[in-house]
Amino acid sequence: MKRYFVLLLLFVLAGGVFAQDAGLQETLSQGSQAITVGEQLLAVQFAEGEWETYRDDLTSLAPDAAINAYIATTNNTGLIWGVRENDIFDDVIIMADVVVTGPEDNGFGVSCRSNPANNGDGYYFEIGMDNTYRILAIENGEFFTLTGEGNWADMDVELTPIIPTTVMGVCSGDYLALYVNGQLIDEVKDDRFTEGLVGLMIQNFHEDTGYSAMFTNVEVWSTSTSGATGGKGDGGKGDGGINIGGLGGSKDDYTQAVQAILDDAGIELGNVLVDDDFSEEEGALENFTGENSHITRSDGLLLVDVRGYLFTFTQTEEAFADVVVAVDATTLAGEQAQSVGVTCRADSEFNGYGYYFEVEPNGNFWMGYVNEEGAFNLLLPDQTSSATINQGANATNQIVAVCVGDYLALYVNGELMVEANDTTFTEPGHVGVLVRNFNQETATTAFASFDNFRVWSATRR
Repeated sequence: MKRYFVLLLLFVLAGGVFAQDAGLQETLSQGSQAITVGEQLLAVQFAEGEWETYRDDLTSLAPDAAINAYIATTNNTGLIWGVRENDIFDDVIIMADVVVTGPEDNGFGVSCRSNPANNGDGYYFEIGMDNTYRILAIENGEFFTLTGEGNWADMDVELTPIIPTTVMGVCSGDYLALYVNGQLIDEVKDDRFTEGLVGLMIQNFHEDTGYSAMFTNVEVWSTSTSGATGGKGDGGKGDGGINIGGLGGSKDDYTQAVQAILDDAGIELGNVLVDDDFSEEEGALENFTGENSHITRSDGLLLVDVRGYLFTFTQTEEAFADVVVAVDATTLAGEQAQSVGVTCRADSEFNGYGYYFEVEPNGNFWMGYVNEEGAFNLLLPDQTSSATINQGANATNQIVAVCVGDYLALYVNGELMVEANDTTFTEPGHVGVLVRNFNQETATTAFASFDNFRVWSATRR
């Protein structure tokens, strides 16, 4: 189950941006057309007035200057685009790093030569997290898929949900090419558009499910075209991705590793009450789609986004009293003012009452509770940050929370951050995970993912 609430606290954090691959000219040598990279026309700094801003009840397209990103979110079906206003280009390369949350078969990508009237006409380089792609032309509102014999096609690239995907479109003369993570996917020739705006896009095929994307590191380069080269490279599947498995390899190893962390505190793990690695479509923690929040399972991860000054959580149907909760949590926007964490003894009416254990991508941590009056009470030591916490974009931290009797403790990556005694909530309650967005701008979205969620019964020796 899941609800989202107006925040009770405000924190500020800072971090890095996603890295962009070098060697653009060498990358382009995979194509059948010789493309010469010219000057860099844009290294985008997102700000209101330069990129299109649009909001209605179902859709939001807006730059977020605070994290130098463009956020696209929709609960509606269809192709949605946002353009760089006022700058008209002809022969260009446009690239962006993209992180998405939502169904894998939805689309996202970049566009070029879009009609300055912003009617949707132009070229689109679109891919899905299900490893499919197409190069698309829209003319007078009609869709023309230029690749895959007029249909979406499979691509030989494996994408990882929590890792930014680099999408690059080449528009040089009548030559169009799509690259993903530095690998040539397909190329085609078409001459219906010769100049226009550059842009970013998403496409939602599911009427009852939301979809969000965060675009960063957007660059635009001029190009020129000469004769043919040796032809397409054979590509091959990439070796990208990171291992964010639990502390141990097998389930027994996982329990033993967590037990070793807790030995000094005298906490004894009992039976496994919940074990959810998010590999199935349904599990202990539910999916959710709302106006400002999405919680979805994809590729063995629980993906969460929340827009605006809110926090969102999903928790178990069953209530527990004395437990230890562990999860691997990844923040997908290092500069974003956000936190990730777990809950215990949360109320059954989903009013937000209960204990919270959270970390931020700037190294801060905190533990506390929301009482029945809605007030947040912190249970913290003098030092509230730690170098033990992995920081920045795509930083994964293992969070272990202890709720045994009146004893509460937060461990991150095997190290004790804070412990306290409190009796505000002693009755059984729900456990779950949460993402908190500290930004007060409604267009700002926080992104995170979770893996290896496990709950044990526990006692204190």
